[in-house]
Amino acid sequence: PLTEVGHSAESIHEFVARAQGLDGALLLSTMQRMILALRGETNKLGHLVFDDWDIDTFVASLNAEETPVTLTYVTKHQAIVAVHFGRYEEAAGYCETMISRDETSLANGALGMFWLYQAVAAARHFPAASRREQFALRSLIKRVTAKLKSCSQTAAVNYKARYLVAAAMREWVAGRCEKTLSLLNQAAARAREEGAHQVEGLACEQAAELCRLRGDPVLGHFYVERAIGAYRRWQADGVARWLWEQHAPWLGLGTESGKQLKRRADDRAVDLDAVLRASRALSGEIVLDRLLSRLVTILMTTAGARRCFVILPDAGQLRIRAVGDVDQGDVKILEGVELAQRPL
Repeated sequence: PLTEVGHSAESIHEFVARAQGLDGALLLSTMQRMILALRGETNKLGHLVFDDWDIDTFVASLNAEETPVTLTYVTKHQAIVAVHFGRYEEAAGYCETMISRDETSLANGALGMFWLYQAVAAARHFPAASRREQFALRSLIKRVTAKLKSCSQTAAVNYKARYLVAAAMREWVAGRCEKTLSLLNQAAARAREEGAHQVEGLACEQAAELCRLRGDPVLGHFYVERAIGAYRRWQADGVARWLWEQHAPWLGLGTESGKQLKRRADDRAVDLDAVLRASRALSGEIVLDRLLSRLVTILMTTAGARRCFVILPDAGQLRIRAVGDVDQGDVKILEGVELAQRPL
């Protein structure tokens, strides 16, 4: 949670200042400012605006000789805030700067998270970009996805969910909506299992936007609430509030108070109410195979499950009609395998 990160940064501030000098102290300061922005505790929601601190003046004071790490990470922090508050063109601009500075970045787990933000920013800015920019953005997403895939093969707990989101963004720009949603569902389930609230929120938020583009408010409502729940567990209340304000109009829901929002974001193992609402989206599916595939996807995402079976009665026998598996990354539709013939 962000408050714990903030408290940790504050507790080691003096030590880091002594060990790394001005660069270390300023790095922690920018991290704390970013956390305040994500929590909605700035003068303007979603912006690094404070009474006692100006981001432009601060960045102008940095240089590659005295403050190289802060110079790198302040750009990354700006990109994170811009992505979470929907300023994708701005975030994509920061990402270009981040690419050239990758070699000077600290080689730690945080870099993998910044790669993820690069992919999200590039994919969301893609529709508004020029054809030349789109070529560069597509290449960036491909490169970032390859990096995260490599990391996920050696440290799946830290990188698998991030890789799945990046892979979904690769499918997004290719126009493959069903594959995008499938990967986002896998990412959300994996992130929830690992307690990676930040990644779960990002995955569900992108799924909600995909539903908006496809004109599916019922399923979109489900994903918005999942994203808000994840962001609130991450304690990014400002992001949760902004997300609701952005999606409420097209969902036809109006605005909600913070108390109502918190109640909606209740952290339950299986949100049955959300399943019922999302299942209404299934009424539009006529072909049984598509219906089963969508049902499995919704159930796995809601429950945070790694496997799911749909078992239906047929001529007095229970038969398996669909199997979902997070590790395999797909939903298999079966002709009707007898339950006794296949151990679960």
